[in-house]
Order: sequence, then C-alpha cells, then structure tokens
Amino acid sequence: MIDIDFAKLILIGIVTLIVVGPEKFPTVARMAGSLLGRAQRYINEIKSEVSHDIELEEFRKIHQEIEKTGRDIEKGVAKNLLDSEKKLYENWDNTSQNNDSITKKLVTKSKIFRNEKIMRNSMIPRWYRKKSSQKLYILSSAARFAKDYPAIKNHRLIRSQND
Repeated sequence: MIDIDFAKLILIGIVTLIVVGPEKFPTVARMAGSLLGRAQRYINEIKSEVSHDIELEEFRKIHQEIEKTGRDIEKGVAKNLLDSEKKLYENWDNTSQNNDSITKKLVTKSKIFRNEKIMRNSMIPRWYRKKSSQKLYILSSAARFAKDYPAIKNHRLIRSQND
C-alpha cells in the first residue's frame, strides 16, 4: 500500500491549512477523517470477504478430501465384505461336503458297531443266553414290524398280487 510517514502527514496538513484556510480547516479535517475511516472499513470488509472466501475454498478442499476418503473406505469395506461372503460360501460348500463325509463315516461306524454286537452276541452260547434271559435273535425293525402287524403285511402281499 501507500507508505506515508509522520513527516509526510505534517507536510500534507500544512499545505491543506494554507490552501483551505483556518476557518474551513476543521470541517475539511473531519471530512477527511470520516472518509479515511470509511476507506479503512471498506478495506477491512474486503479483507474479511477475501479471507472468508479463502477459508471457504479451504473447507471445500477439505470436504472433497473427506468425501474421497469416505468413498475409498466404503469401497474397501465393500470389497472386504464381498471377499468375506465369498469365503463364507466356499466354507459352507466345504462344510456340506464334510458333512456328507461325516455322515458316511457315521454310517460306517454304526455298521461296524452292529456287526460287532452281532459277533458279541453270537459268541455267547445259546443255552447261556436263554438261561440269562438275553435275546436269542436280533431282529431288524422291519422284521419286528412284520411280526407285530401281520395284517398289514398280508394286505401288502394281496395288493401286490392284484397289480
């Protein structure tokens, strides 16, 4: 801006006093002071508007950076979620395959258990089992059903003969 020293101000005041005269000098000084005050207020307003605009631009840049970071985080979370979902489905498929193998193992174990039970019961002599009131024969559930409900069994036989 304009660089005015105290000496220059005194010089301007003396020239003004000579040109305007001592009667009008106080009114001219008041008017010059009010104009100078208005100019300072106007300059301060312009400075505040410029600084406000600069701050607003900085906030916009920060806002854009935050939005960009938010989108990046959202994309990362979505990618991790998809990866986790994919792994979950893969594990689910592996688990169902493992369940099939576990079921096969259980069926095999139950067959082995039945065979061992039959072997244990057959190792005991018949007269001893009869004496100790153990079962003499092991019947399957289908055989027990047929033994307990002969009418239904005959009905099936009659029906199959007619067909």
